[in-house]
Amino acid sequence: MRRALQVLALLAAALCWAGLSGGTSFAQQLIVPSAEGPAPPSNGYSVFIIGDALAGGLWAGTTRVGSRFPEFAINGRFKEESGLARPQIYDWANAVPKILERHLVDIAIVFIGINDAQDIRSDSGRLAFASTEWAAAYQARIDELVDVFLEKGVAVYWVGLPPMRAPQHEEAVSAIAALQRARVLAGGAKYVDIRPPFAGPEGSYAQSGIGIDGRETRLRSLDGIKFIKAGNDKLAMLVLEAISADLGLAPPGAVLAEAGTGAASGEDSHLPLFGTELADGSMVTIGISDLADELAVQGQAQGARLDLDQAADTPAAPDSAAAALFDNGRWPSPKPGRIDDFSWPRAQ
Repeated sequence: MRRALQVLALLAAALCWAGLSGGTSFAQQLIVPSAEGPAPPSNGYSVFIIGDALAGGLWAGTTRVGSRFPEFAINGRFKEESGLARPQIYDWANAVPKILERHLVDIAIVFIGINDAQDIRSDSGRLAFASTEWAAAYQARIDELVDVFLEKGVAVYWVGLPPMRAPQHEEAVSAIAALQRARVLAGGAKYVDIRPPFAGPEGSYAQSGIGIDGRETRLRSLDGIKFIKAGNDKLAMLVLEAISADLGLAPPGAVLAEAGTGAASGEDSHLPLFGTELADGSMVTIGISDLADELAVQGQAQGARLDLDQAADTPAAPDSAAAALFDNGRWPSPKPGRIDDFSWPRAQ
């Protein structure tokens, strides 16, 4: 009960800050081309993504849908366990100036916060999550990160946090997202709210939704936090489309609508690989592309360079064991006498 009251207090503080702060228009940070104005730079816009594990997924999604946005050259950096509450793990406000020294950045995309539902350590001691002192400290860290970019003339797009499956995590993340929104808008940056496109009834967590191919598909990871390939692709489309619309490069919704009219790709991503029966009797199915996305996140976290997306999109040879497994869900028969051969009588 005490934690719930603290979270409610944090939400109230966020709403208060949002109401009292004016905010600078995005046009004051980046020259936005109009119908009469200049065209985009000949070399396009340099976009840099930073944040936690969700930012890593967003970055992966942009590599797949980026061809639809030729005006953007996209790079990034993510630290899976990072956040603003614990700069001891990774201090983004300290890292960003060094990033800007090595990279020409026009637009920064910030996607962070799933690890921030924890106490903050300060010089005066530990600040309990969702307390008034915690909110003030977290607000200052949001402002600091946004200001680092704005002082260098970089436009900032802050991506809001999506719904979480675990009720307690969802409650905390919702409060963090409200605080982020208030401070980001007050600081003159842009806020991209992705919660509605990924929410179910009444704004609750949804495992599936409409993908960029216009079909119902699973979008979220089995951990109830991250996105899988289809979700990251949709996420990337939504964020890049929001930036494109602000720059006058495309009307809102145009790119995503165009993507939904095309032929569906990656048919195998919706076929069952392994089935897991849930308590309610329903079955969780994991496609090969989904599995590749799950493994890719793990590989990136370990510093490995995995190209599993390409492998997932490569069709198996017809009539091969791989085709039988991934296309039809049939496990190959074991060789007689092998350890996984359970036929009886045993082969000699």
